[in-house]
Amino acid sequence: MIKVFPDIPKKFTLLVSGGVDSVVACVWLKKVYRKEFEVLHFNHNIQESNRFMESSVLSLCKDLNINISVIFKPKGGDVSENSLRAWRLSNLKSIGGNFITAHHMGDVKENYLSNCIKGHGGHVPIAKHTDLNSYTKVYHPFLLTNKDDFVEYAKNEKLRRYIVEDPTNTSMCHTRNWIRKMIGEMEDRGLGMEKMIRRNFYKN
Repeated sequence: MIKVFPDIPKKFTLLVSGGVDSVVACVWLKKVYRKEFEVLHFNHNIQESNRFMESSVLSLCKDLNINISVIFKPKGGDVSENSLRAWRLSNLKSIGGNFITAHHMGDVKENYLSNCIKGHGGHVPIAKHTDLNSYTKVYHPFLLTNKDDFVEYAKNEKLRRYIVEDPTNTSMCHTRNWIRKMIGEMEDRGLGMEKMIRRNFYKN
């Protein structure tokens, strides 16, 4: 079941990458939550898949009758994950307003374990919302939703045609994928952390 925190603003822009999480969030917010919003897509302009992702998001928004803006990253420069994240945040700060992401419990687990490795296990893995500056706020309303719920919704609603998964999600060169693999192995051994995370960080 897809769950959201209740403090979703009346007016917002949804960040849609083209992956299953953001595609499902877009369809769910439009059809189930019945929210009116706009979409923003970042094209990292690094590999061929970026073009396919943009095309799929444009198609999704056309079918749902949602206004969309696309921001292209100039060719060249640092294309590390940290640099791309900084580029996206810089653009959000420049635009201003309320933004929503499709971060879910899987992302929360990854952030929590990453914090633990760095010695900061007591920090909130992902805040319900973050103020980037005095006029820009990012909301994460889907933190209590599991990845499997997004995947199931996509299957039931036949959304496969809109989804283009980022090929970097399977590369062990990225720390997040190594952590994701570790979490899967822990849960296979019955060492899940979801109940503890919910109790300690998202009780209300």
